[in-house]
Amino acid sequence: MQAWQQNILESGLVEKTVSEDFDTLFSNFYLTNTYLAEGKDSQAQGGCGSTSCCG
Repeated sequence: MQAWQQNILESGLVEKTVSEDFDTLFSNFYLTNTYLAEGKDSQAQGGCGSTSCCG
């Protein structure tokens, strides 16, 4: 680690820029029923992509 990186970490700025509940909020929003979470395609919504809704 370079000296400037260490100085930034020690300054406390990093902690002030990320909310305490970031991990929970990120996981709930981005990592639920998604490719990122489970390595598979998202669940298709009912009617989405069918010929009946597109005419």
